[in-house]
Amino acid sequence: MKRFVHWLFGLLVMLALVGIAGTVMNYALQGEESWQSFVNCLASSRDEAFMAGGAVLLSMLVYLLSGVSSRRPVDYLVFKGRNGKVSVKVQTVNDYIAQIADEFADVLSMEPRLTPASGTVEVDLDVRVKAGTQIPEMSSLLQDRVRAAVKEHVGLFEVKKVRINIDEIVVSSQPAPQPGENLDAAVASDEVGAP
Repeated sequence: MKRFVHWLFGLLVMLALVGIAGTVMNYALQGEESWQSFVNCLASSRDEAFMAGGAVLLSMLVYLLSGVSSRRPVDYLVFKGRNGKVSVKVQTVNDYIAQIADEFADVLSMEPRLTPASGTVEVDLDVRVKAGTQIPEMSSLLQDRVRAAVKEHVGLFEVKKVRINIDEIVVSSQPAPQPGENLDAAVASDEVGAP
């Protein structure tokens, strides 16, 4: 119903604006005398012109408001089970996929985005990895693991693509020991203990 109201008021606004534009252009093209007649007609019927303008503005407002959704749509993966329809929230599957990152030592964090598309799904993974990670090998293993997990635990969906986006390669926050650093510490301790 809301979609029909939106369409109807969109049509009314468009027709009103086309009519107003056509009328103004018609009088403007007919010459000075016709234009003055049009302007005088508007001046003598200001109340009617004001009401017509208000009606067009109100129609535009209804059109705009009828197109605004009050709820954010929640995406579900829906399939038929043995005993009826099964709906799995896409965010739930995203949360499940994110936990797979714990199985990979080189993956620091992973944000999945699952996109349903007519019986299949596509998965995008934004991944942060440790420096020194063999990215091609890790990516291949991660893609296989995500594909298997979605098929095994979600059910009847084919995983069309698993795209991995390496967002960051994180270098360890601990400074590497400098050459001779341990030696200096040993020398210092010998000096303190010397008689």
